[in-house]
Amino acid sequence: MRKIYIPLTALLFSLNSIGQITFLPASNFGTARTPYSVTSADFNNDGKIDLATANYFGNNISVLTGNGLGSFSSSVNFAAPSDDYSVVSADFNNDGKIDLGVTNGAANYISILLGNGAGSFGTPTTFPVASDPQTMITGDFNNDGNVDLATANYNTNNVGVLLGNGTGSFSAATYFPVDIGCYSIIAADFNADGKTDLATANFNSNTISILIGNGLGSFGTATNFNCDAGTISVASGDFNGDGHLDVTSANFSANTSSILLGDGTGNFGTATNYTVGTGPKSVICKDLNCDLKTDLIIANQNSNNVSVLKGDGTGNFSIPTTFTVGTNPIFVIGDDFNGDGKIDLATSNNGSNNVSVLINTSVCVSTTTCYAVSTNLSTGLLAYYPFNEGNITDYSGNSHDLTNASTAHPATDRNGNTNCAFEFDNLSSSNEFLSTTNTTFLNGLTEFSVSLWYKPLNTSRSVGAFETLVNRDNGQYCPDKNGQWSLSLYDCRNAVFAKKNSVWQNGSGSCDVVTNTGTWHHLTATYNQINETIKLYRDGILQNTQTGVANCGIGTIVTSLDLGDLFIGKNYTGILDDIFIHNREITTTEITELFNLGSSCCGDGTFGISDFNNSSKLDVSFSPNPTSSIINIQTDEIIISTTIYDLNGRCIITQNSSEKSINISDLTNGFYFIKVNTANGSVKNKIVKE
Repeated sequence: MRKIYIPLTALLFSLNSIGQITFLPASNFGTARTPYSVTSADFNNDGKIDLATANYFGNNISVLTGNGLGSFSSSVNFAAPSDDYSVVSADFNNDGKIDLGVTNGAANYISILLGNGAGSFGTPTTFPVASDPQTMITGDFNNDGNVDLATANYNTNNVGVLLGNGTGSFSAATYFPVDIGCYSIIAADFNADGKTDLATANFNSNTISILIGNGLGSFGTATNFNCDAGTISVASGDFNGDGHLDVTSANFSANTSSILLGDGTGNFGTATNYTVGTGPKSVICKDLNCDLKTDLIIANQNSNNVSVLKGDGTGNFSIPTTFTVGTNPIFVIGDDFNGDGKIDLATSNNGSNNVSVLINTSVCVSTTTCYAVSTNLSTGLLAYYPFNEGNITDYSGNSHDLTNASTAHPATDRNGNTNCAFEFDNLSSSNEFLSTTNTTFLNGLTEFSVSLWYKPLNTSRSVGAFETLVNRDNGQYCPDKNGQWSLSLYDCRNAVFAKKNSVWQNGSGSCDVVTNTGTWHHLTATYNQINETIKLYRDGILQNTQTGVANCGIGTIVTSLDLGDLFIGKNYTGILDDIFIHNREITTTEITELFNLGSSCCGDGTFGISDFNNSSKLDVSFSPNPTSSIINIQTDEIIISTTIYDLNGRCIITQNSSEKSINISDLTNGFYFIKVNTANGSVKNKIVKE
């Protein structure tokens, strides 16, 4: 798989609390009887995270509305069939509103409750599955853009896959055998082929089963990997920083968590076991202390607490720290409940009929580093504008650099890095924008995608006005030429994407510009000429889809020519960051990955190979070169930072310290470039990893 190296923002602790992960004491919020699982999403479209639990003996789902500060309302319950065990949230009918799905264990089916976007849900529709479905997950298994479902069926030792049609309905389940007593299921790309695979935790056989997907909704024969006794939950993450997904399990009978490192082909090594609490029932992987290393979180049913194991980024984990929650926590999730950018935790406690919320108080201080993301996002990448250090360079390697003939200026990004985004003021000023006139790379595209982050700042704009974020030529709503398109804001910060037709972000119907200002959001727009389909995603969630050609605003479609410059921020007042343009319709998995990526701000970013001419007069040398691991830097200068770049000039590693060595052992063999910034200037040189 090709890699695109995307700089992320790392957060480090102050010196007196380095490495510590801390939470406030749990706050408990009541639910109906015996909540077995919990999910989080914005159910009422107010921009704040809400919770929902599946209540086993309550025969219902409890919805708790969040206030954005880490607190939740009294639960509102929605009837569901009996034995509600696992609850998931997604947009099943593509209306831009979050729906719910739940497994009904004894009844052997799943139920779908469609949301109205205001926090309420309709009557459940049921779909049969095999015997005793335990957990359920969502994903796009056949790459059609619609949400699919998969269940772990305990009594029949198989996985049931139900393909969604985008209207809230699902196909009959197709079954794929796994090992004995499958209890938990996850979806991820374990062999790095861009297609979704499945993994199950099998309680009776103490294994994890891996099923490789073919991208068409079918899966191969399960391969089983041994864990410890009572394997009941499975999760995935990159634990050792090699770009390959690893897996972990919660082992209920052994009171352990198993770590199995992946090789990127769908195979995994021998399990390493870590002791946790009593009766571990659920495991997830999150970065809790902002160090870009994956940590483990386990809900321990019998010890009424959560174990947190801090990852060191090499595949090892610390002795667990425990945090008390309610009685018999069955399930744990991580999300940002108070909007401070840190992952908080919530557990469903079936013994105390409540949800415990743990607010993350770990201290994070911004600095910058670089991180290599193993992804398909480099495929078809036409242009990438991260605005690193305030520059307007195209980081895709295609040299589609922007120009700034206005007073648009660098700004602070969503992770607090200064000069790592760009701000436009077209309210008090006019014609502030970035552009490139060399746009032949946008001509003749039968499909493309545009992705970006935006933070609107205009609180006084009238209803009905447009603010254009990115556009080809001057069209703000519905361009009148085939090659033109625009991605804009309209009314209450609702987004609109237009190309021959228009598609918009679903809103609440009330126009409160001030409330919707000053918050970062992610947008992705996709176009596919085969069926003239355009789609719009906000914060990783599909908002709307339109198919067909229409005259949706200004003039008629008068020509098949692709005309016009590329404009960034024209007629917009606010901040933009991390703009990607692809020559293909990127997948929902890739859109989720873009939404989850941290801000791209890595030193001076990318620059041409011709810059590495070692013309500096500073006395700096490097040895050994070639090397298999450590490069030593010989100099009397005071080092400020050291950065490693690949042959495309993309930042891979940044070390912001005075250290006179840097470790490149994790890099693949080949040629790289090193740049050392000192108090008196910088030195650049070619190095070889062998």
